[in-house]
Amino acid sequence: MRMIPSKKARRVTFSKRKSGLFKKASELSILTGAHVAIIVFLPGGNPFSFGFPSVNTAINRFLPSMPMTNDYDDPNSVQYLSIRCQYHNEFLQHIEAEKKRGQHLDLTLKAIRHSWFKSSDN
Repeated sequence: MRMIPSKKARRVTFSKRKSGLFKKASELSILTGAHVAIIVFLPGGNPFSFGFPSVNTAINRFLPSMPMTNDYDDPNSVQYLSIRCQYHNEFLQHIEAEKKRGQHLDLTLKAIRHSWFKSSDN
């Protein structure tokens, strides 16, 4: 495996892979009740994160000095389940938006390749 040389192709791949990674993390959390946190930084420094019930909650569970202290962290509480459903629905909307963005980037990349091949034929 190696880094993709084209910046545009890297962006398309990042967008698609990030959505897939976040979707898998969401599924893991839903299926097992696991607290999940994923933080991804682009080389330029832009952060993207996903966490359930939140990134902070999952990280605080990882750190021994930050014990669970409220109903939002208890998997059996109504608040927890309500927030989980809300996050899941928001995440699905985010995935759909990223898919559309990926499709747009694919079309742009195809147009660029097409125009490049067309101009190289001349």
